[in-house]
Formats: sequence, C-alpha cells, structure tokens
Amino acid sequence: MLAVLVLLGGVVAAGAVAAAPALADDGPHFSLVSTGAMWTADTRVYLRPDGGDMQYWFVVGGTGAMTGTDTVTFTSVADAAQSVSATFGSGDPVNVCARQNAAAGDTNCLVNVHFPVGSAPGDWQMTSVDLTQPDGSVFHQPITADLGTQLQIPTAQLVDAQNPLQASGFQLDRTTVNNWTSSQTVNLSMTATDSAGTITAVQPELTGDCWANVSQLTWSGDRVSVPITVPTTAVGGCTVTNVLVTDDNEYAVSYPGSAAETIAIQPKPASDIAIGSLTYQHSVPSTGGSAKIGFTVTDSAPVTGVAVSAHGPTSGCTPTASTAVSATSAPDGTTSAAVSLSLAFTATGTADTGGTSGTSGTSGTSGTSVPTGCAEGLYAVAITVTDVNGTHTLGAGGTSLGKPVDISFGTAGTYVALTPSRVLDTRTSTALPTLPAHGSRTLKLAGAGPVPSGAVAAVLNVTATDTSKGGFVSVYPAGGADPGTSNLNFPAGRTIANNVTVAVGANGGVVLHNGTGGPLDLVVDLTGYYLPDTTGAVYTGIAPVRALDTRSGTVGTPGAPGTVAAHGTVAVDLCGRAGVPAGATAAALNVTATGPKAAGFLTVYPHGQARPTASNLNFTAGQTIPDAVTARIGTSCSVDVYNGSSGAVSVIVDVDVDGYFTPDATGQTTDGVLVTGLPTRILDTRSGSHPAPLGANDSLLTWGLDPGAWGIRSLLLNTTATAPTAAGFVTVYPDAAPAGAAPDGSGLPNASNLNFGKGETIANATLVRVGDDGYVDFYNRAGSVHLIADLYGYFTGGGGAASGNGGGGGSAAATPRAGAAHSAPMTTGTGLTTRRTAATPGGTALLR
Repeated sequence: MLAVLVLLGGVVAAGAVAAAPALADDGPHFSLVSTGAMWTADTRVYLRPDGGDMQYWFVVGGTGAMTGTDTVTFTSVADAAQSVSATFGSGDPVNVCARQNAAAGDTNCLVNVHFPVGSAPGDWQMTSVDLTQPDGSVFHQPITADLGTQLQIPTAQLVDAQNPLQASGFQLDRTTVNNWTSSQTVNLSMTATDSAGTITAVQPELTGDCWANVSQLTWSGDRVSVPITVPTTAVGGCTVTNVLVTDDNEYAVSYPGSAAETIAIQPKPASDIAIGSLTYQHSVPSTGGSAKIGFTVTDSAPVTGVAVSAHGPTSGCTPTASTAVSATSAPDGTTSAAVSLSLAFTATGTADTGGTSGTSGTSGTSGTSVPTGCAEGLYAVAITVTDVNGTHTLGAGGTSLGKPVDISFGTAGTYVALTPSRVLDTRTSTALPTLPAHGSRTLKLAGAGPVPSGAVAAVLNVTATDTSKGGFVSVYPAGGADPGTSNLNFPAGRTIANNVTVAVGANGGVVLHNGTGGPLDLVVDLTGYYLPDTTGAVYTGIAPVRALDTRSGTVGTPGAPGTVAAHGTVAVDLCGRAGVPAGATAAALNVTATGPKAAGFLTVYPHGQARPTASNLNFTAGQTIPDAVTARIGTSCSVDVYNGSSGAVSVIVDVDVDGYFTPDATGQTTDGVLVTGLPTRILDTRSGSHPAPLGANDSLLTWGLDPGAWGIRSLLLNTTATAPTAAGFVTVYPDAAPAGAAPDGSGLPNASNLNFGKGETIANATLVRVGDDGYVDFYNRAGSVHLIADLYGYFTGGGGAASGNGGGGGSAAATPRAGAAHSAPMTTGTGLTTRRTAATPGGTALLR
C-alpha cells in the first residue's frame, strides 16, 4: 500500500499541483503530496509581542486512516540553527486532519505553525515532514530545494513590524446552545481595524460540525460579527480555533489560540413519556367509518410529532394518522401537548378472480378471492411519539400504554368464561313462557345478570324440550331479520341441547325462534360472553387431544369402571391430559355421551366449584350424542363432568382443534379474537351446485379463502346431518393440502363432530381450523348423508393447521375421497366473502 502525501494551499493554492515525487518506498506509508499557505500572496508573518503564526493546508496521500501525530519543521534561512515544529493529525487536539477528498483518496490537514519571540526575521523554509504510518512507524521526508519547488511549498517571511490588520476582543454571544429540534446561530464578534486598506473577509476556523457564514458579516463601527451555524447534527460542541482576517491589499492576519471560544451543546434530557386523559371510540361498524382518539402526551424531552396506528388481524389494513406537535414547556422542564386524531376503517370487500368448481369425485381449485379494506376484528392501537431523542412506540408491540387500547371493527371480542348459570326456563318463566308454534322470544343478555352491557356475543347452551312437533330452533341477534339458519333439530318428543355462540343484538338481546308447528319449551344456560377489547381471553390452537374416554376402563368412577356412575362425577385434568397451559381460563371441548343405561343429561362445570343448575347435553337410553362445550376451567386445571341420569354412562371428552382460551397478558393481541354477526348458511348439500348427499368414506370441500390474507384461523359453525342412510358420524376438519395447492381431503383425524343413527337429524356446534390451502373438509363415515353448515363467526389468526377438529365418539377411518369444492361466492353477515353451494333452504320440514 503506497500512500502519497500532498501539501496543498487551503484557501487558494497558487498554480497547478505537481505530480507526487518518487519517494523511497520501504513499505506502506503516507507521504506529503502538496502544501500551500492559508492565503495566496501574503506569506508574511508579523512578529507580535507573543510571536507570530502562519497557517498551512496539507494534503496527505495514502489509504487508510491517519491515526498518529505528525510533525512539520521550518528552518530559518538566515540562521540554520533556528527551527520550529508544529504537530498535526489525529493525535493533535487542534490541528486535526478531518476533511476527506473522496475522489482522490486524500486527507486534508490544517496546521498552524507558531514562530516564537526571538525568531529571526526573514525567510523560513519547510525542511522536513514526519508522518506516522499505519504500522506505527514514522516516515521522515526531508524537503529539499527541488522538492520544495515541486510541491509549491510557500516560504514564510517573518516581518519584525506591526501588521496593518489588527483584531481583538473576540467574543461569542452565547456559549451553550440547544440544537435538539432546529439549527442554532451563534455570533462571533470582534474589533477589527486596517491601516493599509479595507477588510474584505473574516474567516473563523472551527472544529466539529459547525460552520461560519462568512458572507453575512455585520459591522457596527469597528465591531464586526460573524454568524456561526450549529446544525441539529452537531454533537460534542464546536471550538473556534483560529480567525483569519484579510483585506483588499492581500494583507492577512491569523489569530489562533487567543480567539479560542467553545460552543457547548446542551445535553438532551432522557425521554420519559406518559400518555394521559386517553379517550377513544371503542368500536366501528363493519360498514366502515372513523374512530376518534384523543390524549395528552408529556415528555421530559421536547416532543415534535405524534402518530397513532391500529394493527389488526391482517397486514393489509393499518389505519394511521399523525400530526406535528408544538409542545408547551412546564417549569420543571417537561413538555406536554394535547392530541386529537381520527383513524379511518374501510369496509371489508373482496376482489374475486374466481376458481374452479369440482364435479362429483373430483377436486375443485382454490379460489383467488382476496380481501380489500379492513378485516373485521380487534385492532390494537399504538401511539408513536417523536421527540429530540428519536421515536418511541407505546402499545402494539412497544412499551406498555398502561392499559390496552383496542378498537373493535365489526362485532369482535375476547372471551370471559363463567360458571354455567340458568338464564331462562320457559317451563317456569312468566316473562318468557312456552314458545307457541312458529313463535319467538327475545332474551336480554347484555346488561342483564352477569353479562355487561358492552358485551358483543354470548355463549349459551340451549335445550329444547316438551317438543310436541318435530322441527328446529334458531338463535340470532335481536333486531335483525331471521337469517334462515338453525341451531337445534329434533323429532317430536325429543329433548336435545346444543352449544350456541351468538352475537347480541338490539338492547343486548337474542331471539329464540320456534320453527315447529307446535309449542315447545326452551332451557338456556349461560357459560360466557365476549367483550369488544382484550380484557377477556383469546383462543389458542392445539392439535386435537382426547382428554377422557371412560370406555377404556382406565378412567371412571369407583364401582363402575369404564363409565360415570348414576349421579356420579368425573374430573378431567386438561393440563395433564390435554396439554392445556396452566393459565388457561376456558377450553373448547366436544363432549360425547354413549351407551347410557337411562335417559339423563351431562353437566360440565369448573372443578372445585359447586355443581350449577345447568346442563350441556341430554340423552335417551342407549343413545350416542355429542355436544360442543365451552367450559370454564376450575382448580387443578380441571373440569368436572356430572352424569345427571339414574344409570351409568360412558363419557368421551376431546379438546377441540383450537383448544383453549388464555388471558392476553399484553393487551395488544389481535389473534384468537371472535368475529361474529348474523348467522349465514354456507353449505347445504340438498340444493345448489352440488345437490347430492355425501357418500360413505367421502369428503366435501368448502370455504376456499386464504387464511393468511383474510386473517381467519378457525370457523365457528353449526353443522347439521340429516337423512343418513346408515348410522355413523361426520368429522369436520382442516384440509391438509399446503397453501396454494388444490384441496385433496387429506388430514382426517381420529375424531368426530356428529354421531347419528339411521334416519336421524342432529346438529352440533363445530369449531374447525381453516387449512393452509383455505379449505375445510366434511367427512362422512358410512352410508350417505346430507350436510348443512351455518357460519356463526370465526376466530382471527394468520393460517391453518394440519391437525383436525376434535370430537367425540369417532373411530379411525380410511383416507377419504376428495369430493366437490363448493365455490360459489357469497357475502356473509360479517362482510366476508365465503364459499357455499346455495342459500336456499330445502329438504324436509324437520330441518332448516
């Protein structure tokens, strides 16, 4: 590495710079390339009582950084015994090499040479330069007469007389500045006189990132002021190391040292941000709109701007608003500002490029529907404060806001589990008595009993009894039209229950509709509700796990191995047997009763608490029947299952595919949130594009939306089987084909959701995760059966799982055939585009 040293005049270099001389190359080194006086014609050094000074620019050629202290030496022509030296480079506190010539790879160095009192008048020549090399060695370069001429080294001329230019009384108008938010101007003033002409320039030399505005001199008599700019990028302060004064006769005078003044930069206070007086709009309807948010921000450092953003279930929508801030300062130095912003939410839409519908026995292809606007769900709000120290984000992954700030777009919320309690029994109620044929009752839930007025949905167990006619019961939000869906289906004389998650409507109510031609009674038990924020618990997925099967004989009640005895109770450890974490508050279960010796019911409730007056499923002797249960978890991470019959019964408890609810510790989670609205029918094999029953060992594909793009993790369905030609079961599970691939019906788990006898119609609430390819599968084990699926909502999240949906009573089955993909577009009550065969009800009078 050959480094060449150039010494070049700083203000003006007289003449062209000659090529570098050939130097003895004993290894990598820096060397002098050119030099010049600070000014052009006047190389006179006037000897003051304290001596005199001459300033040079040096250009040092070579690669790498100059890390040592370098020396230049001048010798008197009249008296060779007199010489002076000056140091420069990184080791010198004032004469620093700091300016780079990127094109040439050279380093510029400003050097002040001081001639002490007693220096011989006359010419002084540069006689040597010593440069410290990268390896620490010193390269000594003698300056011969020829080399001095070649490098255009000016000769200093010491004059034992007074310079006609005089300057004194150097002073900064302030020595400390606050440049945190804007550049600052500091004025350097001095008294300057010229007995030989007119002063034309005053040039301060500065260390640091400051600069002098030499074209903006201000005169007041003999007093001249030069503005110095301290930019916001300057750190560590700036020092005036020299002042050069020149006139129109090319006289010049340099004042190093005596003019030294330092501009200090006030240290920035540490950021200490607090958000107060926070008010915001908690919800925005699914049709779109704006949410206003207001607050005060205080900070120990000056605040310059504030932004607010809302982060939801997908990356495609992040409402954001920002504003510049003019903060006011308090006596204690803190700054504060009031902020009011508005976040705009755009209604969910769809851009559908279609897909292909399958035919019997062949698969369709995934549609390419993509969402537009904002997906419904909870949006975690983040506040970003910009102050002099940078940007600071509070909430939504940043520092805690002190309390969660969530905006519900559409009808969305997190779950609060309750111990089951009976909220209606029309057999004994005078306010809401027996439902007449085709009659309805409105049950107020939000704002009544344990459900707060702000709740957006409720989880119920609804039981139909005293059924004089066969038919159905539907549950839907009050104030809305009958959605044409159903929750319970039954023949005359049957008592049957089902789990129902339903959005609350007008006045906090839900409608209970009797779809039969005769009167019936309804019993409604409340097991929990959803709030439109993250104060509740969010849903987390696990693979399906069987937590209890008393038929194995290893779990049961004393005296009746393999069963739960009459009026007996069995505890189910969900943590130890199903992998549910200790902090979970509730679990999504599928509970199945099989082989009961007598008619009765099962009640699932928190372990360690008194058994409530409630039930989850009802059965007759010999019947196998499942029911979905959203169960609050009690002590020892367990739930109790009570057999309310006079005979023993075998019980199967499966933890459903999405698993359990846990509190949101951050208050900023947007996954695992329920989005619900008016129930919508998304599948009916009795009509539409695939009006054919599902055959034995056959699967049917539906939905078809990319879970990542839509922010949908799991579907909340009510699935009904009707007209089965043989006893069997149906399993609803996520298709296991990878993302972007055509669904193939793979991924069938050893579980079931519906169990039925030949000719029986039965419904069950179903939670199913959406496959990575966007599809869910419906599998029928034996015979043929018609299927109906009503969508009651979905849980937000970024993708599907390869595991299936848990259920009760199923046995292992062969890999199913992939049936038709149902891919006609439809808009649900929550504003999403889904896939279905038809919306038109059909079939027998017993089924809706």
